[in-house]
Amino acid sequence: MTLLLLLPLLAAPARAAEVTALPPKLRGSASLAWQTEGERATLEEQGFDVGARSARRHDLQLSADFAAWRGVVLGVKLPVVLDQRIAWTSPREMTFDPSSGGGSFIGAERLDDVQPTSGGGLAGPSFHLTLAPLIAEQPGRRVATSTMLFEVGYRLQDRSSFWQAKADGSRGGGEGADALLLRGAFSKQAASSEPYLEATVERSFTVPTTLRDAQGETIQPKAQVRPASRVDLRAGVELPVQQAPDHSLHLDLRARFGYRTWQDIPSGLYLPDVLAASREVLITQGDSVYGMAGLGLGLDFTRKVEARAGVDLGTQTPYRVEHPYPVRTKAGSLIWQGGISVRVWLDDPLLGLDADPG
Repeated sequence: MTLLLLLPLLAAPARAAEVTALPPKLRGSASLAWQTEGERATLEEQGFDVGARSARRHDLQLSADFAAWRGVVLGVKLPVVLDQRIAWTSPREMTFDPSSGGGSFIGAERLDDVQPTSGGGLAGPSFHLTLAPLIAEQPGRRVATSTMLFEVGYRLQDRSSFWQAKADGSRGGGEGADALLLRGAFSKQAASSEPYLEATVERSFTVPTTLRDAQGETIQPKAQVRPASRVDLRAGVELPVQQAPDHSLHLDLRARFGYRTWQDIPSGLYLPDVLAASREVLITQGDSVYGMAGLGLGLDFTRKVEARAGVDLGTQTPYRVEHPYPVRTKAGSLIWQGGISVRVWLDDPLLGLDADPG
C-alpha cells in the first residue's frame, strides 16, 4: 500500500477517463503494465473445513495502439505470465469413501509435503479493433463532453499454459485457449469529475491439452480443456486532486461486479490431493459471481505520459472445486486485483503525418 501512495511521484494523459482514453488520428501510444490477481479461500466438505487454498498470478503486459482514423484504433497486447501459483494451508490426503464411492477429505491425515503448483511464460497475444462513435473534445471545444467506444479483440492460443504439465512437471502460464474479447466503455466530463462505465466479455474456446499422471506419463494427448469465460461490469468516477497547466493528479473510485462461468480443466490443480481415477478425465469446476471495490491513483502529464496504480478487493460466491468431489469453497473468500501501468502517448508528428487539430 505504501508503494501505491508513492506512485504519483512517477508519472500519465488527461484526454478522458482511463477506460476511454484514445490516441488522435494518425497517432498512437505504448504502455507497460504489471498486473496481479488472486484468491484466498477456505475449502469445506459437508460443513467441515478441510484446508485452505491461495491462488495468485503476476503478469507483465506490453501494449501498443495506433489510430488509423479519428475514432478507429488498432491495438495489440503481448502478455507474459511472470508467476502463476496455487498453494495450500493444512492440506489433507484424499481417501476413498465407500459410502459415496468417491473421494473425501473428512477425517483424513494431514499432508506435510504438498508443493505449490506453479508455472509461467509467454501467454497468447491479442489483437484489437476499437471504434469510438463519440469522442469528447479537448478543453475549450465543448462540442462533446462524452466518449463512447466499442472494442472487439481476439486472443490467440498459448504454446503452453497453466493447464498443461510437461513431462518434467513444469507448466506454462495463462489460459492457453483462444478467446473472443469484447469491451464497451462510456465516460462523461463533468465540472469536477469524470464518471465512467465499462463492460467486458471474455469468451474462451477449447484448447487441446495433454493430461499426465503423477509420474509424468501421458494419459490423454488431446483433452479438450475449456477455461472459464467471464463477464465484468465496472463503474467509477475520477476525481481531481491537483490540477496544473502541464499535469494533473486524480483519484479513481470504482466498483465492479462479474460472473465467471464453469470450466473444464485437469484434475488436481485446485485441490491438494485427488484420486488417481479423476486424473484420467477432465473435471468441471463450478461457476461464481463476484463483487469488488477499488481505489486508484493517476498522474497525467498532458499529451506526454500517464502513470496509474490501483487495487480492487472483494469476494465471490462459493463454488464446487471439482465435480467428482463434494468440496466447495466457503463463503467469505477474498479475491483481489491490482496493478501499475505507464502509458506513453506518441503525439509528435512522425514521418510527416499530421493529426487533426485538437
